Amino acid sequence: MDTKVNICNQRGWVYYFSSDVGLSALKCGKWMYFFNDKAFAEQICYDAVNKQVVSEAKHSDGDEGVACFYINVDDLDAHRRVIEFFIENRLIRKRKDGRYYNISFKLDSQTHQGEYKLYGNFDTEIKLEKFIDLQTGEWMLSQDIFNSILPLEIHLYSSVENTPLDKDTFGATNACEYIRNAFPAHTSQYSSIIGNKAHFFTGQIPESVNKDGLFYIVRFRAIFHIKNGCEPFIKCKTSLLYPAGRPLQTSDIFSNGKYYDRYIDVDGTLKRCFPEFTLTREDFNLFKNNYDILKIEILDGCYFV
Repeated sequence: MDTKVNICNQRGWVYYFSSDVGLSALKCGKWMYFFNDKAFAEQICYDAVNKQVVSEAKHSDGDEGVACFYINVDDLDAHRRVIEFFIENRLIRKRKDGRYYNISFKLDSQTHQGEYKLYGNFDTEIKLEKFIDLQTGEWMLSQDIFNSILPLEIHLYSSVENTPLDKDTFGATNACEYIRNAFPAHTSQYSSIIGNKAHFFTGQIPESVNKDGLFYIVRFRAIFHIKNGCEPFIKCKTSLLYPAGRPLQTSDIFSNGKYYDRYIDVDGTLKRCFPEFTLTREDFNLFKNNYDILKIEILDGCYFV
């Protein structure tokens, strides 16, 4: 069944979308096709929405560029629709031996965080080879295998169903926002917590959480310096006093060629540098291992059981 397609141009992109988009800001991502024929890109994006393969698509507003076909990452049926549409319309190039190129699905959050193959910092388990036989094009992915390759944060979002939180207490308005602050995680480790529920706490991590080896996320403030020979990895997302996206060697602030352990706040008071972070269990353990911690204050967190 065909559907009405809305089209608009905005900031160098041409968007195609239906009235019922249904995409999640947290789970949305895209399969991409790189083109050098704008007329073909226009037609293929229109067709994808018109034929209900996707609810939204876009392409660069130029003679060459990229076309993006948007779905929620955890929707296996949607992946199948897009991949079959790509194969049907010859949107996936083949190698000399006849195998399809192993293209990747990319989350919008990875784009927003500046992850690109060009920079060498983009990696994903969600690649074409997991869905089909690259030689024959035959579908081979089961739901169980699909669940195992989804990023951990996607499982966590699904487990909390956007539970509201008190921002004054937890620093976030809902559970998904709280979890998002801990990702991307530095230490990539899949945890078998599918279907587990999130339980929020304030203050110290409950003893039972560590005793039972439960997966958790923790929010804290700390004063610290990197240990000799260790890799800095922690990043501050809550203060403009620290460089965005750059791993910190210390909680001190770098300015005019020097590090300072204090700064003047907007109200004119002198304050000790005491930045806030949200980390997964593995990253928190790595933080304690890689840094000399002079002071730490556990604010709150959540565990899954």
